[in-house]
Amino acid sequence: MKSYLKFLSRNKLYTAIEAVGLAVSLAFVIIIGSYVWQQYAVTWENPDRERVYVPESSPFPGSAM
Repeated sequence: MKSYLKFLSRNKLYTAIEAVGLAVSLAFVIIIGSYVWQQYAVTWENPDRERVYVPESSPFPGSAM
């Protein structure tokens, strides 16, 4: 661990790229998680949630086009 921290302190550009990549990936995880949570909450509040279905006509199951 000590050698890796020394490597990061010597390579500033690499460290910046790694930090930006981590921040962007964490942002996408938060956005996707928020979307999933919102969709689940909307479905759960529906009183007829047991009867909700999506008609499909596409060749790929689960994709609504």
